[in-house]
Amino acid sequence: MKRLAEITWTFLHRKLPFPENRNIPPLLVILIAASAGIYTDRVSALPLEIWLLLTFSFWLGWLTLWLSKMDEGASVFLLASTASCFAAHHHIWWRYYPADEISFFTVSAHPMVCVRGIVVEEPRIQPAPPPNPMDLPRPFPTTILSLWATAIRNGNRWQPTTGQVSLYVQGELRGLYAGDVVEVYGHLYGPPVPSNPGETDFGLFRRTHRRLATLQADHPNSVVKIDRVSYFSPRLLLGRIRGYHTRKLEEMLSASHREIAAAVLLGIREGIDPELSLAFFETSTLHLLAISGLHVGLLAVLARGIGNLFFFRWRWVVITIATCVLVYITLAETRPSVVRAGTLVLLGCLSYLLARQALSFNLLGATGLVLLMVNPAQLFQAGTHLTFLATAAILWYDRSPLAVEGTVSTRWLLVPPGRLARMWTRFLQLIHKAFLLNIWVWLIVTPYLVTKFHVFPMLAPLLTVLLVPILTIILATAIAALMIGWILPLAATPFAWICDIAISLLSGIVQESRRVPYSYFWLAGPPSWWTTGFYAILALLAVTPFLRRHKRWVLVLSSWMVVGILVPLVQPPESAFRCTFVSVGHGLLTVLQPPNGPAILYDAGSMRPPHHSGPQVCQVLWALGVRRVGGIILSHGDRDHYNLVPEIARRFPVERVFAGPQLASALGEKLSAAPIDDCWELRSGRTIVLPRRWYHALPALRWSGNLRVPRTPVDSPDNDSPGEEDNQQPEQGVQALCHFLTCAGIPISVLWEGDTLILEGSDLRLRVLAAPTAQQIRGKATRKSATDNACSMVIAAEFAGKRILLTGDLEPPGTDRLFARPPVPCDVVLAPHHGSRSSNPAGIVEWANPSAVVISGSRQWFRADVVVAYRRAGITVFHTLLDGATRIEVLKSEHSR
Repeated sequence: MKRLAEITWTFLHRKLPFPENRNIPPLLVILIAASAGIYTDRVSALPLEIWLLLTFSFWLGWLTLWLSKMDEGASVFLLASTASCFAAHHHIWWRYYPADEISFFTVSAHPMVCVRGIVVEEPRIQPAPPPNPMDLPRPFPTTILSLWATAIRNGNRWQPTTGQVSLYVQGELRGLYAGDVVEVYGHLYGPPVPSNPGETDFGLFRRTHRRLATLQADHPNSVVKIDRVSYFSPRLLLGRIRGYHTRKLEEMLSASHREIAAAVLLGIREGIDPELSLAFFETSTLHLLAISGLHVGLLAVLARGIGNLFFFRWRWVVITIATCVLVYITLAETRPSVVRAGTLVLLGCLSYLLARQALSFNLLGATGLVLLMVNPAQLFQAGTHLTFLATAAILWYDRSPLAVEGTVSTRWLLVPPGRLARMWTRFLQLIHKAFLLNIWVWLIVTPYLVTKFHVFPMLAPLLTVLLVPILTIILATAIAALMIGWILPLAATPFAWICDIAISLLSGIVQESRRVPYSYFWLAGPPSWWTTGFYAILALLAVTPFLRRHKRWVLVLSSWMVVGILVPLVQPPESAFRCTFVSVGHGLLTVLQPPNGPAILYDAGSMRPPHHSGPQVCQVLWALGVRRVGGIILSHGDRDHYNLVPEIARRFPVERVFAGPQLASALGEKLSAAPIDDCWELRSGRTIVLPRRWYHALPALRWSGNLRVPRTPVDSPDNDSPGEEDNQQPEQGVQALCHFLTCAGIPISVLWEGDTLILEGSDLRLRVLAAPTAQQIRGKATRKSATDNACSMVIAAEFAGKRILLTGDLEPPGTDRLFARPPVPCDVVLAPHHGSRSSNPAGIVEWANPSAVVISGSRQWFRADVVVAYRRAGITVFHTLLDGATRIEVLKSEHSR
């Protein structure tokens, strides 16, 4: 063991065939080489045989040169061998799966299947979301658990299979424990594929963890326990321990705080309220809920206190710290952030036990190599980037400009000289250093946060200093309550009570901090090339001390900042008009981007939960180049056409919302104080010019404060039940939308038939072809949903001689009223009512004569006969379910594509 420790320390203490350069830690260089090899395999997809051959060849070259005492050449071959070895490791992890992997059994139709598997993690209950007028009623909780598939039913026989499956059950499922063998009846899905540009690829995340398949069961009775495994498995034992701790937290803590405790202690975040999670995200304190290196560091501090309490020798204190960290890494399921921080702490303990001084960046390189050995695909995860950026910033703090030595005066505290004054001085110096350290980490990490997540947190350094002591109390009391609860359950009550108070204080501070004016900003963020250059400059400064000594780093960074600000402002003017139909499932979001002006949206809604689809849609808008929204045109009052407006208005400056007379009348009836700036007399033929402001070319910053949709009706206590397929009865949702727009200060304007919208300085024209009122339908509709759909506002977008027809949910008798008018030839038509059978494809073909039709819909309402009807007429059909986002681009030279 001593020899093994000496060999390990040799690698940590730079006794490798590298040049004698005291400024470059060798393990950090090896980490860079390994990362380069993994990245090369991801982008090149070379065969595994090539990587193995290169690894063996480079290793032979390294051995030959090392034996020949040619250290510099040997170093190059060693790095090349490391890069090819990690490339082969990534190739196997990313591309090699067993032939009986369960995800290979998924088909596009997603029929009902029967899967047999072993419960790996005990069920976690995700509570039913609170009532939201912008969402469908979802009264049932969701149960989430992890299975290891062993067989799948194939006719009358069981076919062996393997692979990890994420199981989602609609309803509350209890009574299952790790190691139980179950049969599940549900729908099997493979990894999702992003349908829009800029959308988060959850399929890559699942592939990173080799958890490709998802199984969805409609009822708890669809999961049947049939047996229990008889063999011992460390993974199943870990699952039982985690499940036991989760149940104990549910018993000891209040319902509103147990989910936060489970997130802080075990990394289980499924049950946290979406609004609270968004508050943590906007204030950049979400790392407090996700198990990170901060938690491991705090646990090491607590373990050191325990060791000092019971032991006298420092060696036993260090062993106590290492043991606690190892146990925590195991309970946290070897998450990358925990592995990184835990490895750093363990190597630090090893250096103390061997009485050696380790290089800080050498330790960082060692932790990175361990992480890539465990899972090489973690190199491409945002969490891995953030954890290593933060750790590197902390290790580099002593050489930063903020690391100034000085004393803090306590005269203003009116404390007499003595021991109390010295304690106050040390305490204030600690707070001062912690605050400067957090500012330094914030300066290093923020460019990546803005580029990746489009949020600029202003109060993050101060909040971290305030919340870390509270987080320490939560960790200490929760661990104490769990440990004491095994022996004396009643004695754990005071610790649980303190933990409840600390969690309440933590969530309260975060929610109040988001209300502070300009505490955070949503913005598009710099391009990726600028962020890459920023961190390349920092790396250059880290390895070239003479630049830091002569203060040249200030000039270099300032110049790069100026480049990042000026490049977006000097972009050449665009001459193309773009119309993008975003894939939102059953819903509609059309992005109209005129040249040199803010975007205009035609409808913004989806049947998916807004707190899930809203952030995804905003990512798509940022990827499309949208910085400001000049207006949102709402065709009618269905939730799947307007429930994403609050989510967009939170993150983008929205200048105005346009509604048809039918929807505007509902707004006026529900909230007379709505900022509707049009009279209610019938008018038409107006030309409305949207002015082009000077600030449209500048980066857009958006602070939404505590702006949110009320979860209960604003006025009416009545809870109308949802209607038919479109969940009509829109009063509550429309009322909540109007309340939100009023609080946000976004004006509402009414568009009538014959009106034309013009963006100043642009050739784009938006003509209102139809916007009937309920009185104009004359009672022809047989149900209320048909009345709302028939009153949909129809818009014709015209640019450079091309015309795109946007029809909303138009259906009879609204279509009959539109087709009774003279035909309007169009190049592209949005199929009415998501391509349903009531959309009258024959009438669209005859009246508009389009060359292409776009259908925005989901699998549930997919109508193949409608698609066939359009194609028989020689029309190209694009369906967002099958084709994803569809972009129509019209050039000013009258050539479209």
